[in-house]
Amino acid sequence: MELDESLSQAHLAMAAVYSNGWDLSNATSEAKRAVEISPEDADARHSYAYCLIQVGKPDEAIAEIQRARDLDPLNMVMNVDVGEILLYARRYDEAIEALKQAIEMDATRGYVHYDLGVAYEQKGMEQEAFAEQLKSEMLFGASPAAIEGLKKAYAAFGLSGFWRKNLEITKEKVKRNYIAPIVIAKLHARLADADQAFYWLEKAYAEHAPSMVELKVDPMLDPLRSDPRYIDLLRRLGFQT
Repeated sequence: MELDESLSQAHLAMAAVYSNGWDLSNATSEAKRAVEISPEDADARHSYAYCLIQVGKPDEAIAEIQRARDLDPLNMVMNVDVGEILLYARRYDEAIEALKQAIEMDATRGYVHYDLGVAYEQKGMEQEAFAEQLKSEMLFGASPAAIEGLKKAYAAFGLSGFWRKNLEITKEKVKRNYIAPIVIAKLHARLADADQAFYWLEKAYAEHAPSMVELKVDPMLDPLRSDPRYIDLLRRLGFQT
């Protein structure tokens, strides 16, 4: 950037560095500069959209991610992330439609079904949520035994049973492979186990995990938002409360 301040990709890289370091203010400024330099760059608008949603500007974020998709309409990531930004903005009906359109383009990506499942769950559509979450687990490579266990848990206890079994499976995986602590924190939050959710969030904080930028936007963490520990964690992260 000292050699040439007008390099859009350099500003995008800096935005990523700042975001990974939880500095959302500077991340947003760098992504915005990248858009100013290259307004027709879909990647720049994509990055800027995520910065905007994370700093609490959902309407601007939606406009940016939709513009990114319009600039690169066949890009699967852009199409999926229109749905994800809408999900983070709590515009669930629109998120569902966008994610269904993305699935029509490519139904083999597990995270699309996961996001769609979350949107359905937020709408109280449990059967649809379960179907999408099960698809996501299959696409993520869950074993036949794990899939059968998830089906039985849902049949017996509904979505709470599904998530509890999912948590059990995930904690078995942790014994063999690294899994981001925030993933486990979200499962505990979904099950209204705030103490364990914050235990895993503190592990993510100690690791300085880049994924902590999701703390204010992911609906799976909504059950924690009224807890004083959540406000304290936002303060320590440097996020506005």
